[in-house]
Amino acid sequence: GADQQLYLPTVSLQGQFDPLSCYDVSYTGSQQVYLYANACYSSLTLGGHVEFLPAPGERLVKVFVHKLTIEGNATVGKPGEPGQLLMVVLPIAGAAGTPQAQIKGSTTFYGTLYAQDSEVHIGGANETWLYGSAVANHTRLTFSNGAHLIWDKAVANLAVPDGSLLTVKPWEKSQVHAI
Repeated sequence: GADQQLYLPTVSLQGQFDPLSCYDVSYTGSQQVYLYANACYSSLTLGGHVEFLPAPGERLVKVFVHKLTIEGNATVGKPGEPGQLLMVVLPIAGAAGTPQAQIKGSTTFYGTLYAQDSEVHIGGANETWLYGSAVANHTRLTFSNGAHLIWDKAVANLAVPDGSLLTVKPWEKSQVHAI
């Protein structure tokens, strides 16, 4: 495909972020999990019809994770509202070549997946949909069978309160390969 002009955010971490204070969590089965403000996980696994949603009334939820697996008919983010979820995949030292984020298996993701320095694989044997944006180093972001990215302009208007761990700066034009 041809290159297209899209807007991608510049993101920077502020303050202290201690990955050791984060937890390993797995949510599976038919359940709804609501997120408030900021969440931190060393490892997060979502699957089996789980819904991982911003809590009612939350404008923007930021999730920081080192290892992310989403599969098995999971829904992440609020349908139709990709501007409410920012999922930041933080790099793991010495993990080059190993996917730190995998989104596969009839999964739907609504939000921004930010993984600038992490390995990310999206797709698999079944349909996998990402509505919003995926921001990653192009050499570390892999789309495979059944992967779909629907870029949504709503993610360009993320509002991050002052003093948060993450700042989304004004969107800048970047050359990205059309998928």
